[in-house]
Amino acid sequence: MKYHFEVPQRSALRRKLKKALIITLTSSVVVLLLLLAFMWKMGWLGKRELRDIQIGQDKHVTLQELIGATRKFSSKMEIGRGHFGRVYKAELEGGQTTVAVKRLSTHSKEKVEELLNEFYALKSFRHENLVQLLDAYFGEEMHLLIYEYMPNLSIADAFFGSKSRLKFNWENRFNICLGIARGLDHLHEHPRLKMVHRDIKAENILLDGALNAKISDFGMASLYTEEEQLMIIKVEAPNGHMAPEYVVQGFVTSKVDVYSFGVVILEIVSGKKNAGYKFNHESEYLLDMAYVAYKNGSLVDLVDKNLSGIYDAKQAITILTLAVMCTNISPTLRPRMADVVSILVGEKTFEQINPPTADDHQLNVAMAHGECTKADSSTSTDVTATARASTSTKLIKGIDETETHYAEPDLEILKESQNSH
Repeated sequence: MKYHFEVPQRSALRRKLKKALIITLTSSVVVLLLLLAFMWKMGWLGKRELRDIQIGQDKHVTLQELIGATRKFSSKMEIGRGHFGRVYKAELEGGQTTVAVKRLSTHSKEKVEELLNEFYALKSFRHENLVQLLDAYFGEEMHLLIYEYMPNLSIADAFFGSKSRLKFNWENRFNICLGIARGLDHLHEHPRLKMVHRDIKAENILLDGALNAKISDFGMASLYTEEEQLMIIKVEAPNGHMAPEYVVQGFVTSKVDVYSFGVVILEIVSGKKNAGYKFNHESEYLLDMAYVAYKNGSLVDLVDKNLSGIYDAKQAITILTLAVMCTNISPTLRPRMADVVSILVGEKTFEQINPPTADDHQLNVAMAHGECTKADSSTSTDVTATARASTSTKLIKGIDETETHYAEPDLEILKESQNSH
C-alpha cells in the first residue's frame, strides 16, 4: 500500500501564498493611503479650498478660511517682505488665533526650491529662538508657509521703523542679543544637522509679544556636515550685514553668521543702523565707529543715548567687544557662537575662548590655494564696494595691521565702568 502526502503539502503551500498575498495587498493599500494623504496635504488632489491647514496645537482651518483671513492676500494685511515673497497677517477663529502666512510671489523652480528649503529646515530645527513653522501648502498655483505670528514684527521695524512705538530698556536689548546667539548656536551645533543661515540681519530677527528674539527667513540657509564645513556660494544680493569673504569670494562657513551677528548686536546696543548718512551725504558706518571706540577705550560711548545712562556697563562693554570680535576681517579670529553664548551668560571669559576650529583651518587652506571662484566680473565692482562698506574700511585696515589674536576687552575699562554705574 502506498501513501501520498501531496495534498497536505499543497494545502500548506496555498496557505503560505495566501498569507503572503494578504500581507502584500495590505502593505500596498497602506502605502497608497499614505501617498494619497500626502498628495492631499500638498494640494495635489481634490479641491484645494478644503485643504486642512494647522494653525496651532490641535487647531485647524481650511485653506479657503486661511486665504479669507488674509483678505485674499490684501496689501492691508501685509506685514513683511522677503527676498522671494510677502508675509501676511491672518486672523482666525474670531480673532482668537493669529498666524503669519508667507506666500511665494513667483513660481520659478529656483524660488520654489528655496521655499521648500525653508520648510524642511524649520521642520528639522526646533528651538525657542527660531520662528515656529506650523504648516505648509504647495499647490500648482500657490505656495504657502504658515508661521506663528510675531506681534512686534522684526528688529528693523521695532528699532528703526518710523511707526514703531516700542521702547527697549537695557534688559530687553541684552536678552535679544542672547536669544539670537542661542538660536545661531543651535543651528551651528545641532547634533544631527548643521546649518549656516547666510542672511542674518535686523529684518530677519522677529520679536514675539514678550520681546523674545526669533530667527526667521531660512530661504538662503545651507545645510552641511562635519566633512563639508566650507562651501562656495555666489552672492547675488550683497548687503551691509554680510561677511567680506562671503561677499567677495563666496566662502561660506558658520563664521559668516558670526560676522552678521556682530553687526546686528552692534545695531541693537547703539540703536543705529550699520550705514547711515551725514548731512554732507558721506556714509557713516557703525563698524568704523565701533573700531575707533574700541581702540580708544570708549566703547560705552556707543550705547544708545535713549537709555539715558540706565544700563549695565559691564554687559554693554562685553557685547560691544563681542561685536568687534565677531566682525573681524579674518574669519578664523571670530569666535564660535557657542563661545559667544558662554561669554554672555558668564560661563567663560574672553581669555578662555577656544582657538580656531577645524572649519577655520579648512577655510585658511582654501583661501591660501585660491580654491574659491570670484564673483562674476559683471558685478565685481559693486561687490567689492559693498564688501568695503559692510566691513568698514578702517576696521579692515586696523585689524590687518595690528590684530594677530582675538580682541580682548580692557579689564581696567570694565572695572571703571562698574564703579561709575
